[in-house]
Amino acid sequence: TYSEQCDTFLQHFHEHLDMLSSINIPVIIFTDSNFNLSNCGVDDKITSYVDTFHSFGFLNVISKATRLSNESKTFIDQILINDFFDKIWVNYSYKSIL
Repeated sequence: TYSEQCDTFLQHFHEHLDMLSSINIPVIIFTDSNFNLSNCGVDDKITSYVDTFHSFGFLNVISKATRLSNESKTFIDQILINDFFDKIWVNYSYKSIL
């Protein structure tokens, strides 16, 4: 079922983020999760997904819908960065503009 598949994914996702966080290096995760973040707070599985990456210090840098059609807009693609990369990216971007 959808619920079982989500639970399995979320368990593995949690394990991977735990491992990545433990090595203490900048990490970028590109994902087409098919979790529509527009439904965060409405769908418990999507809320759990967002809570999971936030709990490990990851931020999603995409802030708008990534799939657009005449009938719908979905926010199913994410680029997740951890706090370390966020600080490096700000410094790099600033220096590259100069």
